[in-house]
Amino acid sequence: MDRLPEEILLHIFGFLDSTPPSELKARQEPTLHLTSSPEAPLKRACCVSKLWRRVGLPLLFSCTRLQLECDVPPGATGSCWVCGLPANEEGLESEDVEKLHRELAKTACGPLVKCEDPIVEYQVPYRLITYKELHKTISPEQMMAICALMFYHQLLDMLAFLERANLAKEVQSFVLLRGKMPSEQMDRLFTQLKSGWRHLGAAMFWRQLFSVMDPNRVAIVAPPRDLGFWTKTVVSALHEWAFPDMHFHSLELRRDTARISSVASQLPQDNSAGSSRAVFPADIAKGILTIKPWTHLALNEGSFLKAYGTYEYFERGPPTLIYSITDLFAHHAVVLGSVRSFTYTGIFPFANHARFTRILPHVEELDCRFAPDPDSGILDDKDRVGKAELQDCWQELFTAHHELCSLLQTGRLEYPRLKKFVCGDARITGIQAELEHLFTPLCLPEWAEMEPGVFHRLISPPSLSPEQ
Repeated sequence: MDRLPEEILLHIFGFLDSTPPSELKARQEPTLHLTSSPEAPLKRACCVSKLWRRVGLPLLFSCTRLQLECDVPPGATGSCWVCGLPANEEGLESEDVEKLHRELAKTACGPLVKCEDPIVEYQVPYRLITYKELHKTISPEQMMAICALMFYHQLLDMLAFLERANLAKEVQSFVLLRGKMPSEQMDRLFTQLKSGWRHLGAAMFWRQLFSVMDPNRVAIVAPPRDLGFWTKTVVSALHEWAFPDMHFHSLELRRDTARISSVASQLPQDNSAGSSRAVFPADIAKGILTIKPWTHLALNEGSFLKAYGTYEYFERGPPTLIYSITDLFAHHAVVLGSVRSFTYTGIFPFANHARFTRILPHVEELDCRFAPDPDSGILDDKDRVGKAELQDCWQELFTAHHELCSLLQTGRLEYPRLKKFVCGDARITGIQAELEHLFTPLCLPEWAEMEPGVFHRLISPPSLSPEQ
């Protein structure tokens, strides 16, 4: 094998490559194990020899993940000259990003920052104490700021490795995993803090990442409110107590280059990206939802089951990103003007929640799944079901599909772009008959079911003017 040309080895390793677990599990209940797989033949091949590793690494790192921790990583050495936190001494230093990093440190850690040296402009005097000691020393607000700074250093550490190994350009898919905050108190304070420095931190993170790599796919798995931080949106936590099993949500964004080129001429030009000002307000205004011309957007909100056990459950609003997304579509259509398909996944979402009337006018494809995966076993787990009445759960599911079908059946003028509708639940044997009864009126005369649960529009929608 080692005598073969490297091009042949690379071709052979290509047969070991497969669809990443984060795509295969995209419709399952979101967890931090989204990227885990019991089968990893390409990883094993890269451990055989230095030659195999060198040849296989570009394939291996085409799908990259970063799991952020809010604690100092074991064995960290060196310290950031801005915030005093452990940092990779070989970290990537971008002038604009470092200026923003200084502003973030100065604003968030204000009372702890002092000028001891005119060269080292900001220096934090707690660089050698442990996380637990630090937690007792400063306020929760400052601790949250420090977590944001530490995320920045963890990103630099990953990007520095990719740069050294010449792998940054190979990354096609990037997954960000973010666990819960170290304490419930910190978690509760997350949405109570001022949004200014949080937005600066998120902008700094995504700007630095896209300055080194340019993935066509980005996925984020995080607690619902935390997902609001990473997407620079608002996630209400008013009724979060009613959804104790909704631990994580996942957001997936993809770019189809062919589609991007076809719609680019229809979108207004944005000339602000080239701004070189220190705080680059143009980039701060762009969260991950708008930083790239995404063509596909997918949201997985996990389980609503426990909420069905509360009184008048239908009045409970889950912590969700869907309202911010629909607002972007409805009031700032140009911002998401390149998005052509939307996928929603949830386990028994309420019928009054699974409404996409403000998204439908702007997309060509809609894919929905409201039922749990039969292989998940969630309905056989008494702890997961709790006090929920499964009859109510199924009733909400059928009501949601009925209302959606009614919209598609009568919405030719309201949703002129929509060409395809996919109901993932139609493949579940136990509810096929009920769903077929709901979908029958949809099929004539405008739609046709090409395969189970996949509907294509037969009648061409009215032509759109450039303004539309």
